[in-house]
Amino acid sequence: MTLRVQQAKGKFIGGLIGFGMGVGGAAINMLIDSKFKEEEYNMTKSTISNIEKIHLLDKEKSKIVSDGK
Repeated sequence: MTLRVQQAKGKFIGGLIGFGMGVGGAAINMLIDSKFKEEEYNMTKSTISNIEKIHLLDKEKSKIVSDGK
C-alpha cells in the first residue's frame, strides 16, 4: 500500500512539474512572439514609408514639362 501511495504521489508531482513547464514554456513563447511581431511591424512600417517616398518622387518626375511652343 505504501509503495502505491509513493508511486501515485510521484506521478502527481511529475504531472505538476510537467504542467508547470508547459505553462512556463507557453509564456516564454508568447514573449518571444510579441518581440518578433513588434520587429515585423516596425519593418513593415519602414517599408511602407519608403514606398510612399518613392511613389512621390515618381509622381514628381512624371510631370510633363512644356516650353510653351
